[in-house]
Amino acid sequence: MEICIPDTTNWSCYGTPEQVGELDADLKEISEQFAWAALARLTGFRLSLCAVTIEPCAVRCSPPVWITAHVGVSETFTPFLQGGKWYNSCGCTSRGACRCVDLPEIILPSEASGPITVTVGGSVLDPTAYRVENGNRLVRTDGGRWPICPDDTGDGPFTVSYYPGVGPDELLSYAAGLLAAEYYKSCKGEECRLPSNVTDVSRQGLQFRIPADAFASGLTGIREVDDVVAIYNPYRLRTPSRVMSPSTRRARMRTA
Repeated sequence: MEICIPDTTNWSCYGTPEQVGELDADLKEISEQFAWAALARLTGFRLSLCAVTIEPCAVRCSPPVWITAHVGVSETFTPFLQGGKWYNSCGCTSRGACRCVDLPEIILPSEASGPITVTVGGSVLDPTAYRVENGNRLVRTDGGRWPICPDDTGDGPFTVSYYPGVGPDELLSYAAGLLAAEYYKSCKGEECRLPSNVTDVSRQGLQFRIPADAFASGLTGIREVDDVVAIYNPYRLRTPSRVMSPSTRRARMRTA
């Protein structure tokens, strides 16, 4: 099974481009896999190694889980939270938001990092036509409106591709390169900066000597890597914190 990792690993800490080019290709690839997997765990899995593609639907087109009271002919009072206070009203945030019509914004199921690609009706939407607000709200800025559901365009799918959480930025790519270089040296039997308590690991015919309780403290002992990890996981969480609403239906996500 092929492991999905970013292709942005920065090996500049190892040596010149010529020196990096002389490395064993298979061992270099496996070292990168170890490095990115370790970074994902050390950041409490806030770091995403692969982009996801979802097919979003408007939340208000799904039945609510709480009791609603009819108002007039078609509207309902619905409890909603705003500014830390509960209100019992229609809960409209924009024109038409209380009805199942096109909405100018959609709420993604998680924090979104770039690059973000939006496809509407089979065509990639210009990135200047939308922006991300509050980490997970995708807002149209060109005066257009999002389709209600993926199949409502008539011409093709409505999808959003992004990295949930934190994507592989320059800092993380550099930290991955630092860590990958140490894994590479360890496999070669060279002096490295990994912890001294090591064990033998074989993978695809290659032999590694890595820590038996790899980074149990949440730190690698490599200052530069630990500094980057502290930026994205200052409290050394093991998994990301999440707040779920029972009224939010999960977006469809492509898994194959």
